[in-house]
Amino acid sequence: MSYDRRTRDRFRLVVTGVTGAVGVTAVTLTGLLMGLASRDYAEQQADQQATNPTPAPQAKAKAKARQHRAPKLIQRPHVTRVTVRYVTEGSSNPVGSGGSVTSSAPSQSSQSSQPAQAAPEPAPDPAPAPEPEPAPAPSSGS
Repeated sequence: MSYDRRTRDRFRLVVTGVTGAVGVTAVTLTGLLMGLASRDYAEQQADQQATNPTPAPQAKAKAKARQHRAPKLIQRPHVTRVTVRYVTEGSSNPVGSGGSVTSSAPSQSSQSSQPAQAAPEPAPDPAPAPEPEPAPAPSSGS
C-alpha cells in the first residue's frame, strides 16, 4: 500500500474525528459528574435542615461574631534610615563628559624631574552632515 494524498486525507479525517469524539465525551462526563456532586450536596443540606431546623441562638451569635470580627491592628515601630553619599571627582569636568586618557607609564627620568602633565582638551564636535541634494524635477513622462 502506498502513502498518497488520498491515504493522508483519510488518516487526517480519522484523527480529527477521534479527537472530536474524545473532547465531547470529556465535556459530557465532566458535566455529568458535576451534576451528580451538586445533587448529592443538595441532599446533604436538606438532611441537615431536616435534623436541625433552627440552630441554637448561641450558635447563631458565634457565627455572626466570627463573620464581623475586625482584624487586629498592631502598631509596629517605624524607622526611617537616610544615607547620604557625596561623590567627588578630581577634575572640573561635569559628570558624564567622558573623562580623559593619559599614558600608562612615563619614563623613569621624567618621573623624578617633571610634574604630571595636564590632560589635553577634548576633541571638538564633528561637523554636521551635509544637506541632501534636492529631488529632481518631474519629467514630462516621455
